[in-house]
Amino acid sequence: MKEKMNIFLTEVYDVTPTREGNGLVLNRPESLTHQHLVSVINTFLADKKGSASNIRILDLGCGNGHLVDFILSTLSQLKPDASFELYGLDAYDAGGQFEENMANTRTFLESKHPSLPWQDRLKFVSTKDAWPFKEDTFDFIISNQVMEHIKDHDLVFSEIRRTLKKDGTSIHLFPLKECLWEGHVYMPLVHKALNYDKMVFLMRAFAGMGFRKRFRLDREKYGWKSLAEFAKDMSVVILSETNYLTYRQFLRVAKRQGLVISFTYSKNYVTAKLKSFFGRRAYRYGNGGGFADFLGFFFCKYLTSVTLVLRKMERKQALH
Repeated sequence: MKEKMNIFLTEVYDVTPTREGNGLVLNRPESLTHQHLVSVINTFLADKKGSASNIRILDLGCGNGHLVDFILSTLSQLKPDASFELYGLDAYDAGGQFEENMANTRTFLESKHPSLPWQDRLKFVSTKDAWPFKEDTFDFIISNQVMEHIKDHDLVFSEIRRTLKKDGTSIHLFPLKECLWEGHVYMPLVHKALNYDKMVFLMRAFAGMGFRKRFRLDREKYGWKSLAEFAKDMSVVILSETNYLTYRQFLRVAKRQGLVISFTYSKNYVTAKLKSFFGRRAYRYGNGGGFADFLGFFFCKYLTSVTLVLRKMERKQALH
């Protein structure tokens, strides 16, 4: 079950073409998360000198394929001199994923880009398996609201390092455990509960305070007859299908798997949302680093999704 995860995000599903500042007419993103991930990729491409003309991108946890479609369509316009190969990977034993889901994803992408071999580019595997890709395959590996659902982060980070090219970049948008808002139930703090009974109690308490959006939205779909039923059902979902890690836990996983970790573009996600209220959509960010990025990340990790960037840990020369 993959819901949009933060208090700043409003789903629009409006793909009306919009004219950007550089004169290009691009489809409006289905969500801000899609725009942000494309912006970060485009920023890295702009900063690379002598970038490869053929760029391979993997969407980890590709879901319905809408992000794959948006990346392919948008980057092809932003970078007309480059060609882009998009791949998708999802797990059949992850919560809410079934074989028909991937079949629907394949059908959707074939309708949007019929000339491409989606049968070969979309992979459906177990969460316990190595990825079906060769070493040094991808220039970018990205994910949207997926990292908080992964059970074995060491395995995923190891596969990112194995399949990422030497100068490749991996970009992930998701909430840390420090985040005060739980986006699956639209309530604060409940994901911090350590056991089932405490989580049920918190959900019922917050529902009594008026946090009932998820209950109202999906009451008919799931047949909840009371808030108590909702709290019990969703507590099982949170405990079984999410695995939130803290900032420091991600640092340790990255170090164990030989990856350099950064959260540089976290603040840009929020500023992009603020700009979108005024109809402004930028697809390239400024150079990262500095106190503003540090301060932005500090607030983002408590309020919304953060942007994690991974690269291979390569040392040019040994220390003596």
